[in-house]
Amino acid sequence: MLLRHARRSVTILLAALLALLTLPALTTTADAATFRDTAGSVYQEAVDALAAEGIIKGCTEDDFCPNRPILRGQMATMIARALDLEATRSAGFRDVSGVHESSIDALAEAGITKGCATGRFCPTSSTTRAEMASFIDRAFSTTSTSDTWFVDTSGTHAGAIDRLAASGITAGCATADTHFCPGQSVLRGQVALFLARTLELVPRVEPVRLADREAAARTSSRTVWDDLARCESGENWSINTGNGYYGGLQFTLSSWRGVGGSGYPHHHSRAEQIKRGERLQAQQGWGAWPHCSRKLGLR
Repeated sequence: MLLRHARRSVTILLAALLALLTLPALTTTADAATFRDTAGSVYQEAVDALAAEGIIKGCTEDDFCPNRPILRGQMATMIARALDLEATRSAGFRDVSGVHESSIDALAEAGITKGCATGRFCPTSSTTRAEMASFIDRAFSTTSTSDTWFVDTSGTHAGAIDRLAASGITAGCATADTHFCPGQSVLRGQVALFLARTLELVPRVEPVRLADREAAARTSSRTVWDDLARCESGENWSINTGNGYYGGLQFTLSSWRGVGGSGYPHHHSRAEQIKRGERLQAQQGWGAWPHCSRKLGLR
């Protein structure tokens, strides 16, 4: 009797072990970063999405180096991978060789680039934000517009920049809502964000016309919302603190989406975040920001 009981106990134990072995393997959390230096940053979602598609690789095995300027050769390779382009002939750039050569040739063959000068591509030069806009505009379908979207753009790349803004691919630079900063070098993380928006791997931003942004700047150049943002986030409208709070007003995703926000708060402009903040305040009062609203004497 004892032997039969022992055998039955062993059978039950083996069955339990077998059931455990057949369960799906545990994986890392869905929001685990592909690269350690983008974890919790504004770039993580875009970088992870592009890495999953095989469009980008890191600067090392573990890091992406999001704050390094992107070189023109690297930019060409990202776009060629995104479009699955292959060159059938050499473009004849005399300064091109090595790992990015075939991608540069493919972009030239597709009419996406003509180089930096006659017979040259300048693959090791950093890419400006204006050049980045033209690369993306030529490579992908963007929204046609006759409007001017920023106060600091003109010349060769202005049309491409305007089309990216109308498409919700860019909302400008950190200087102000009304600026694009076309001459600045574009960073690897910024390119990842622009490219992921272009491919709709992450949400695009809501386009806000320049006249509306200028009007908002005139009427609310310094408002209670700026004071609140200074307390909440150091007035950093594009911050992702990595602890579940986003943007200048430190929305949670549930509160942001509860007032009609799309995507992530820190991907949107100051004006859009204030608009959603006003709705949240109407629903919950200033208690939605308990510490800072009390500190500012709002309640």
